[in-house]
Amino acid sequence: MALGSDPVILDGDEIATSRGLQMDAQRYKSQVSWDLYSIDTESFQIFDPAIESSNYPEIDDFLKTHARKSSVWPGNEEVLFWGEIREQEQLVATGALVQWRTGQVMFASIATHSDYRSKGLAQKLVSQMLSSANIRGISHVGLGVFAGNASAKRAYEKVGFLLVGEFTSYQKLTR
Repeated sequence: MALGSDPVILDGDEIATSRGLQMDAQRYKSQVSWDLYSIDTESFQIFDPAIESSNYPEIDDFLKTHARKSSVWPGNEEVLFWGEIREQEQLVATGALVQWRTGQVMFASIATHSDYRSKGLAQKLVSQMLSSANIRGISHVGLGVFAGNASAKRAYEKVGFLLVGEFTSYQKLTR
């Protein structure tokens, strides 16, 4: 990562920078812009904890159908747990809480069934998962969102997440 307004950019195949930093277009191609959010878990003690799921084939099928661009999938070793919401026994929302090798705990692959979107299910799931994180002694959680995903950003902001950084990733062009 190259952060700040005038960072030192080391040579690499993939680089993430603060958004708006000008990169050499002859050497690097922009991949994606994303926003990083953060929240403390203490205030989520009032919520019921998340229902945890271990039905990995069902989660895998759900993500393939409703969230193909998910960053984490069942079997990923960084997953602490998968949370779920069901309506009439049907999985309608799921997501993972992961711990990166750095120790940072993040949300990943938060997904809502296509027929159940805009009903507050992602907010409910995330709030319950934050309660579970707090019970586990995790005091702080982050998440990354594609910059163009306005509905997801609104949902996380309604829960109380605060924007802490805006980034763009680049890939080195091959010659």
